[in-house]
Amino acid sequence: MTEPTDAVLADGVPARLVDLALASRNPGAAPLEDELQRFSRLMQDSHTIAWVMPFGAVASLLDGLADECGTERYGARPAAFRDRLARAAGDEPVDAFLRALAELVRDPAFGVCPGYGELPLSQWEALARFGIVNEFASQLPTGE
Repeated sequence: MTEPTDAVLADGVPARLVDLALASRNPGAAPLEDELQRFSRLMQDSHTIAWVMPFGAVASLLDGLADECGTERYGARPAAFRDRLARAAGDEPVDAFLRALAELVRDPAFGVCPGYGELPLSQWEALARFGIVNEFASQLPTGE
C-alpha cells in the first residue's frame, strides 16, 4: 500500500532537500549549507510555498522519517527516494543524516538568508524562480 506521505518524499520539499544534499557531494559543488540557504531564500520569497510547507513541518517530516529508519514502514517507502537518501547521507547513518538535516532546517539561522551579492543565484534556484521565463526561452529558435 502506498502511503500518502510517499508523494511528498518522491516529489515534495523533503525530496528537494535530499536532492540538494546529494548534489552538494559532487566535486566542485556548492556546500550543503549554501544550498540550504538558497532553498530557504526561495521558500521565504514564495509565500505560497512557505504557507503550504513551513520550515517546522519540513523538519518534522525529516524527524519522522528518521524515526522510521530500519522499520518495515521505512522499507516500504519509495525505493528511489531511499536510494537517493542513502547516497546523500554518504558514510553517515541515514537516520543521523535526517536528524542533522532537520536541525539545520529548524535552526533560526536557516531563516536568515543572505542577499544575492553574498550568495549568488544558483542554476537550480533560477529555474525554480523563473520557470515561465525559462520555458519561454526554451521555445526560442537557437543559432540565430
